Amino acid sequence: MGTGITTNANYKKQSRLDDRLMTSMADKKVLVVEDDPFSQKFFQKVISDNYKNVGIVFARDYESALRAYYLHGGFDMVILDIFLEGRRSGVELYKTLREITSSTSFIMTSALEPENYRELFDEDLNPPPYLQKPFQPEECAELVNVFMKGDAS
Repeated sequence: MGTGITTNANYKKQSRLDDRLMTSMADKKVLVVEDDPFSQKFFQKVISDNYKNVGIVFARDYESALRAYYLHGGFDMVILDIFLEGRRSGVELYKTLREITSSTSFIMTSALEPENYRELFDEDLNPPPYLQKPFQPEECAELVNVFMKGDAS
C-alpha cells in the first residue's frame, strides 16, 4: 500500500519535490482528495482548463490528505470526496482541517442525494458546498470559479 498521494511509484520522492515546487510557484493551491482516478482527472481538467497558475495536488485518503496539507503549507481550496479509501471519511477530514484553518475553501463531493448530504454534519457545523456525482463540467467549473475568484464566504 502506498502513501495515497498520486505519484509514479518509481519517482515518489522526486514527485513530492516536484509537487512542492509546483505549488510554491502557483498563485493558488488546490488539494483534491478523491480515490477515483476518473474524478481526479475530471477535476484536473476543469481546473487546468480554467486557471493557468494553479497548483493541484491529489490525495486518496484521510492520512495522505493531511500529510499533503502540512507538506504544502495549506491550500486555498480543498475538493473533498465524502467516502474515501481507509477508515476515515471526508467529513472527518473536513472537520479536522476546519479546526486547523478558516481560510481554506471546501467543496464536498459524493453520489449522495443532496438531502442526505446535510445529515452527515452536526447541527452546529455548516456544511460546505456540495457537488453530486456524476459531475457536470459547467456546474463544477462555476463552483470552483466562485472560490478561485474569492467571491465565496
